[in-house]
Amino acid sequence: MKIKAVLIKLGVQPTPGLVFTALIIWLLPLGTLWLVLFLWLRKSILYLMGRTVIVARIH
Repeated sequence: MKIKAVLIKLGVQPTPGLVFTALIIWLLPLGTLWLVLFLWLRKSILYLMGRTVIVARIH
């Protein structure tokens, strides 16, 4: 666990809560990126599906 080593170097006693908080802070940007990507993809997929359905109805 890299976070624990960093905390020990900083002179902070790595309590589970502290490690957990550090992990959340580290993962938040990644999570946000994934969420944006997922929502954008979902929107695109729904849009494409909608277009396909409309085209299928016309034919």
